[in-house]
Amino acid sequence: MSTRLNHSDQSACSVIMYELNEVPWAIVDWYTANRPNSNIAKIVAASRNYTTVTTDQGELHPWVTWPTLHRGVDNTVHKIEFLNQDLTSASAYPPLWETAAQAGKNVGVFGSLQSYPVPRDQQYAFYVPDTFAPAADAHPPVYEALQELNLRQTASDGGIVSAVKIDGSVAKIFLRLFNAGLSVKTVMRLAKQIALERRNPAYKTRRAVLQAPVAFDVFLHAYNRSRPDLCTFFTNHVAGMMHRYWKHALSSDESEQRRDPVRASNIAFAMDVADEQIGVLRRLADKAGASLVISSSMGQAPIDRRGGDQLRITDMSRFVQAVGFQGTYTSHLAMHPDFNFSFETPADAEQFAAAIARLRFSDGRPVAYKSFVCGSTVNIGVAQPGPLQDHDWLTIDQSGRRVPFAEAGLLRFARDVGTAYHVPEGIMIWYNKGQVPDLSRPVVDSSKVRPMILGAIGVEDPRMHGLASEEMMVA
Repeated sequence: MSTRLNHSDQSACSVIMYELNEVPWAIVDWYTANRPNSNIAKIVAASRNYTTVTTDQGELHPWVTWPTLHRGVDNTVHKIEFLNQDLTSASAYPPLWETAAQAGKNVGVFGSLQSYPVPRDQQYAFYVPDTFAPAADAHPPVYEALQELNLRQTASDGGIVSAVKIDGSVAKIFLRLFNAGLSVKTVMRLAKQIALERRNPAYKTRRAVLQAPVAFDVFLHAYNRSRPDLCTFFTNHVAGMMHRYWKHALSSDESEQRRDPVRASNIAFAMDVADEQIGVLRRLADKAGASLVISSSMGQAPIDRRGGDQLRITDMSRFVQAVGFQGTYTSHLAMHPDFNFSFETPADAEQFAAAIARLRFSDGRPVAYKSFVCGSTVNIGVAQPGPLQDHDWLTIDQSGRRVPFAEAGLLRFARDVGTAYHVPEGIMIWYNKGQVPDLSRPVVDSSKVRPMILGAIGVEDPRMHGLASEEMMVA
């Protein structure tokens, strides 16, 4: 069975992509049932709605599924598996923003995954890479303040919500952010969040959501200055809440929700932020005659997962020394429990990965439950430690040498148990003022979204061999 993708009656010549990471229809439907007058409820009713499905192989991650949507091929072809990976192998399949820019379109990129580095050989209206970028580069430079804040926060969190520390350097960043669009309203939101945390520590669980309003203020500043033909805005703030608090919010056990009301309201709180942003974007789209496309690249669904502590590398130099690697390396930001490294040569990367493979917990389990090597870059996923803290040591090699966690730069910490995880099915809500809505949610291969977006701004995907996007048939 196939679905005909037909956008030939759309008059929009520009597209705003709101990348609402990992949000599935189950959450959209739950939210709109509870907020029937919300912006999301109204836009769903006025849009063409699709269920996207990614065909990526292996464990699904957003840094894999978004490149599939952006590049039009899945990970069996683009070979992207982790953040800050060597992307040489994917160069034959450029992201849609690069194709649009090369076609002469005015393009803006804001936070889309795997968007680092800022291109030097192409013109963009604005370009702010993802929050895991190796450096705070942005175009124009006024937006580097946001990247400095993003990278600082990403590096400090790593799964652990620490106390708020506003030192002189943070204050200077915020002063610069006012020149990049930061609003007084958002500052008041941040102040309210700090006050709530002091009154009730449970509110720390939603702190990550507040990154989205700060970023959105800056995005609006960039958008209003340039009015691009194509722009993206990526936000992860709902995904994090779904991972941890799905059972709290959507559980049929009302007593459980009453027992932990803050965690039970975290997803709705995050969706309220998205709803406000979507309302603003709809007004911008209507004014500009643009299409607003809300997509997620994949979704989440509830899971049963055992509890237990997590493990974080807090001192990278100690960890690398304990592993026994002697060469030059650079550690890069990643989403816990992933950790990423780059080396001077592919041989060094292979040597490091081999050393990691020899690491064992006291119970004999591998410390890394996954390991990828791509060129001179390496990604590892750190497994959960055993339940007995008096066994917090590693076996380094065949000699049986033991190194305590602290000596190896490792920290055991408690974290809310994950209650939802990635599934292939995502959403795409295609809004254009005055169009005939379609609420049937036909299934679309997520790799086919790229030519749809490009077609809407008048750019033919070079890989479609003359086949117009509105005539495509997808399974």
